[in-house]
Amino acid sequence: MVVRLDNPGKPNKEMSVSYSNKGSVVRLKNYLIKNEDKYDTSDMFFTAIKDNVSAEEFFKMIDTNVKGLEKDEHKFYSFTMNPDAEELRFIDNDKEKLKEFVRASMGNLHKLHQTVTENDQPVWAAIIHQNRIYTEADIKRAKEENAKIKLEDIKLGQVKKGDNTHIHIVLSARDATQKKTITLLTPKNKTSRNFQLTSFQRDIQRLFQNKFNYRKGERIYENRMENAIKKKIEAFNKKYYSTYDIKEIIKSADKMDWSSKFMTNLSNMFRELIFEKQIISHPTIYLEQGRKYYNKNLPEARVSVNKLENSYTFKDNTSSYQHASSTIADLCNALQMEGIKQETKGYDLIKNEKKENNLAKEENNEIKKGYSGGPSIGGLF
Repeated sequence: MVVRLDNPGKPNKEMSVSYSNKGSVVRLKNYLIKNEDKYDTSDMFFTAIKDNVSAEEFFKMIDTNVKGLEKDEHKFYSFTMNPDAEELRFIDNDKEKLKEFVRASMGNLHKLHQTVTENDQPVWAAIIHQNRIYTEADIKRAKEENAKIKLEDIKLGQVKKGDNTHIHIVLSARDATQKKTITLLTPKNKTSRNFQLTSFQRDIQRLFQNKFNYRKGERIYENRMENAIKKKIEAFNKKYYSTYDIKEIIKSADKMDWSSKFMTNLSNMFRELIFEKQIISHPTIYLEQGRKYYNKNLPEARVSVNKLENSYTFKDNTSSYQHASSTIADLCNALQMEGIKQETKGYDLIKNEKKENNLAKEENNEIKKGYSGGPSIGGLF
């Protein structure tokens, strides 16, 4: 189960156009009902209490629920719930069960939003898309990635094979009384501090497991996130000396129940490495207490990796190499470049400028991939 909060103005892989949620919902509505091969035309949108809501009724429900909102404020938010193929097979891809699940998920919104209470009545509607359609973006991606699937099998507008059922949910930025604003995104389309997005994702996965007795008790969400973090760290270690111990990070994650606070602190810690070239010396404290606490109490407890490489080449072309150590303490020693130069007695370090340039390009690419702190679902991953 993957939950994605859509970023207005930055279309996801499925949506070929961007949209703004600071005006009418009409453009998003048109996209959701554009291709009738995607959904059941006899039972379109549904809400917390009603089935078979027409597109026109959905449009009016969102567009008229804006009293008190300024012109440049968000009027609505959209996100998707994406069960995987195994989860869909487990519930026989039952549309009624999916509706029941969505309603239960939205009923828990107040638990993960600071300004929403249990007595509030969020205004939302959802539509189940049972299929996905090949778009121009899919064809372009297949060409770029040299996909195993034959390009002649990918036809624009054709239904994709496999289990692709997913749910689009549109939430009004005002509650039913139009007296309370529900904020999921900031004006710059970053995830709002009021909304614990990653905790929402975690709880939706657990709800699916408990509600349908699906692999109950297993760490599905935790294992997926652990694998994602491990891949990040492995990528970092290819560029720098050994950075972080995955076991330490997972220990903190479990202690904090994989909460939004943990994911925010982890994102900040990784950003320090990517942008500032700084390794946090005490990651457990940083993850559990946060950046502000760490900066106040341990401001100097960082290790710079700005000029480090995984190995060094010496002028005499001997086989002597200075390799990275697996501990922060050894890394601190390795960073004292002047001392190393004295010890080598003339074996001056030669900077591999080509390699440094390549690393810089790689880092720029990493930044472009999504370290901006935006609300793509998943947050960091």
